Amino acid sequence: LNIIEKHPSIFIQGQPGIGKSQSIVQIAKNLEHDLNKKVIIKDIRLFLFNPIDLRGIPIADMNKKLAVWLTPEILSFDNDKEVINILFLDELTTAPSSLQAAAYQIALDRRLGEHIIPNNTFIIAAGNRNEDNAIVYDMPTPLKNRFIHFEIEINFQSWLTWAIENNIHPEIINFLQLNPDKLSITDFDTQDNIIITPRSWEILSNMLYALGGDIKDNMVFASSVIGNSLTALIILDEKLLPIEDI
Repeated sequence: LNIIEKHPSIFIQGQPGIGKSQSIVQIAKNLEHDLNKKVIIKDIRLFLFNPIDLRGIPIADMNKKLAVWLTPEILSFDNDKEVINILFLDELTTAPSSLQAAAYQIALDRRLGEHIIPNNTFIIAAGNRNEDNAIVYDMPTPLKNRFIHFEIEINFQSWLTWAIENNIHPEIINFLQLNPDKLSITDFDTQDNIIITPRSWEILSNMLYALGGDIKDNMVFASSVIGNSLTALIILDEKLLPIEDI
């Protein structure tokens, strides 16, 4: 409707490896296709900054006897009407409260200090949940109240559609169709280095295509991604169907 500035700021949360960041990329592609406009994603990780960095650098205006703050590059946007910006505050809850506070004005007033976010910009943030055993700082109540909230959940059929469209390795698709419960773990309170999520299967797929051969030919590498037990289960499973049959 071309009233982007009226759209409330969005916070997306979900488990690690579920595709929160990729969903923003897909939204950008959808907007480009539907509106025939260029879409630019500005991905900012607040935990990489100091609070003062977000305001920019002060320079002296000797005529007015004032300090003028130069706009930091991370808050520099294309104002062209044929362009849509997405300000993506990824891993927002990884930032401590002092940095999350910088998002107060961004989320509600579409500005930070003197720096105004243009009207052609969507504001979206993402983060993990408290139960994900990740580095997560509680979001302050005033900041929560400035967002509308969505939680992304695991859905095997949605993943399967995505996997086929994105050419995930057939051996992986075959196995997971027979064992959909293996797509992701649900308990992230673990000391294991191997954490199975949808991202893990994408990594394994890329490795298989790069190395050539199947999982049996690359057992060591497969085990480094999905662990020994799952690797052995895939190799020993005699019920695998060719992707053409599926």
